[in-house]
Amino acid sequence: MYKQLAAEFPDKKSLYLSQVGVGYFFLNELEQAIAYYVLAYEQGFDAEMSDDNIWEACEALFKANGNTESLQKYLTLFPKGKYRASAEKLLK
Repeated sequence: MYKQLAAEFPDKKSLYLSQVGVGYFFLNELEQAIAYYVLAYEQGFDAEMSDDNIWEACEALFKANGNTESLQKYLTLFPKGKYRASAEKLLK
């Protein structure tokens, strides 16, 4: 439904794409969640909320598989983000 709304209402596209990310997050499809959170951010979704959402999904993915790529992705997107220190600590 949110994908359809994003297509139908471009002025609220970032909000709806973020909600797609939320859906994927709660389905534990973390890579998809991150992808949609990033799309929402790129479309102008709130930077602070994007920082929170993307970090939450990246951290969960790291905890699930131990792969550091998600942490690196977070740091690339938010080099001065709220969770930078946490990401750097997990990378050590």
